[in-house]
Amino acid sequence: MGVSAPPADGRANEAVVRLVSALLGVRRRQVRLARGGASRGKWVEVEGLSQDEASRRLAAALAAGGTGRGSAEAEDSGGG
Repeated sequence: MGVSAPPADGRANEAVVRLVSALLGVRRRQVRLARGGASRGKWVEVEGLSQDEASRRLAAALAAGGTGRGSAEAEDSGGG
């Protein structure tokens, strides 16, 4: 996934959190940037979902063409 928000003033990090929240169907406050605040690669933690459930929801959202809204734009990068 990628976001179109610029990496200034934490906007890209916030865009990632909002995108993950939208794609997984959870509240924004359930998603936290765990690692990668200053790098391109990000790790997020999602409260209340198992890794299997998060993976299932993410795959379903991306298969349906889900991209979130606002300044975030999803793209399949083939990464994990």
